[in-house]
Amino acid sequence: MENNLRGQQITPHAKLLFPHYKNMFNEEQEKEYIAITNRLKKSFCEITSLLKFNYNADNLGKFHEQIKSMREIFINNMSFINNLNISKFSEMLSTCTSKQINEIDTLFCSVYDLGNVSEVFHGDKEGLQELLENMKKIDTNNFDKIVKFQLNLFIGSIAHIIEKL
Repeated sequence: MENNLRGQQITPHAKLLFPHYKNMFNEEQEKEYIAITNRLKKSFCEITSLLKFNYNADNLGKFHEQIKSMREIFINNMSFINNLNISKFSEMLSTCTSKQINEIDTLFCSVYDLGNVSEVFHGDKEGLQELLENMKKIDTNNFDKIVKFQLNLFIGSIAHIIEKL
């Protein structure tokens, strides 16, 4: 099924293919349902090729502009974080300046700033939790206080987004 969906760009109404039925499943069934729909959405969307991001902190400006212009696509596809290589993204964070971390924080907050964020991006929770854990493991010993502060603010933002999901 995943191979059949691969690369078929999702339409605005295609999110109906992956509805989220709150309180219909027990906790284990819901996790399984989310895992399956995440795999299907990943196959369906193939957005990572559209992002054209090499996980280099010097290219964050272009990345930010791409994300802003594609926000509606992420909403329609019901996924944002799952389109990123979380390991590479986490590694890149350790090379960012305080300004760059602030821009990334703002970017994530703008993508996930929806009243119904738990319905739209419910499948992003695992990826965001992985990002959060990776960020907490970043060695900040060589960071100045401002970079540490910005990283902690970003960690707080991601934790807040996860709470809303």
